[in-house]
Amino acid sequence: MGALSELSLCNDSLIRLLEARKRWSPEARAARDRLHSKMQNYIGSDLHQRTMRRIQTYGLSSPEVMMQDTETSLIATLAYPELKTLAELGAKYGLDRIVRQLGRPFIFGGSREWLDDHAIRFSKQLGQRVSETMNEAIRDFLSTAIEKGLSTEETIQNMLKFWKDQSEYRAEMVARTETRHSLVASEVEMQKRMGITLYDWDGCHLECPQCGPFIEANPHSAEEIQAFNAEVHPNCIGGSNPVISEDFEPDVGF
Repeated sequence: MGALSELSLCNDSLIRLLEARKRWSPEARAARDRLHSKMQNYIGSDLHQRTMRRIQTYGLSSPEVMMQDTETSLIATLAYPELKTLAELGAKYGLDRIVRQLGRPFIFGGSREWLDDHAIRFSKQLGQRVSETMNEAIRDFLSTAIEKGLSTEETIQNMLKFWKDQSEYRAEMVARTETRHSLVASEVEMQKRMGITLYDWDGCHLECPQCGPFIEANPHSAEEIQAFNAEVHPNCIGGSNPVISEDFEPDVGF
């Protein structure tokens, strides 16, 4: 998907996105807000200063200017507590949805040890995604500066506004996208462990060039849903719905 079509899609989905947020619990919204604050503070302050120092030290064309592995790891560490909270909430949502659809309460007695692994894995993936997108933005900005023949100092001055815009945009996009991503992935994992095998993808609109064809191909396996959820476009408001047969009996772990 091109940048323009993706931007149009995100703008077109904004109202639906806000509506989707109403379904999040106060705990999920609080975790999302904490993640947003952490990402904005780090990208807009610490990472910004590190990048400026690298530009001054290595120049505009050096690969040393890009984000380093230690910074990627730090982003993962910063995000872990919120992603762990969201993993736990997603598992709870997955259980609650089955309870509501079956119309009777039950207790899931299976292992929840996977929640910590889920949060660790998602934290590392988040750090890698932020690094890749920020490096791409930095690379494009510096390439333009070189083409225009700007000096290092002129580039740094121009980059101040660029970085402010990037930190606000990236932090908002990361928090919004990763909150939905983690909740959906954990919800599907919980339902899979309870015996659900098929899922529908919905919530986004059929006109979406990425989600539309996937929605029309419903239902999907848990593995297909998880793979799509991991790669779906930023700001997506879609999610999964378990397909529950009339004779379904949950594996409650006893």
